[in-house]
Amino acid sequence: IPAPPPPSPAPLCTVAQNAIDKTCGYCYSSALVDKTYIQSTDKFDCASGKKCNSKSWQVVGELVQLVQLSVTATALALYYLIYCYMQLVYYTLRSALYFHNADGPMKITIGVVTVTSLVVGFNLMLRMERILGILY
Repeated sequence: IPAPPPPSPAPLCTVAQNAIDKTCGYCYSSALVDKTYIQSTDKFDCASGKKCNSKSWQVVGELVQLVQLSVTATALALYYLIYCYMQLVYYTLRSALYFHNADGPMKITIGVVTVTSLVVGFNLMLRMERILGILY
């Protein structure tokens, strides 16, 4: 394993000359950031020289993000609803084709399993409605 490189000859915490980056690569302390730089980044109206009301722009930004989130969630919900519906149609048609090509005892078995599944699913749906208080 080679030895580590020697330390850099530059001081560890020199303030960079760049107006955006006030710290060097070695030190990221917020105490080194010039407070006048932070104050100078506030938004000013060019015509009057007064400070802009950034609170209203923050509210507008939050509302835009909320609308984007709700549109995305609605689109995903509709997509998965349509996807699940199409999967249900596909498997129903596939089962019907399988049922059509099956022999006598297999048709009876498929019919019993289908009826039992429908009864169990209907009972589960009724219990969920009772728990959620939709019907009663």
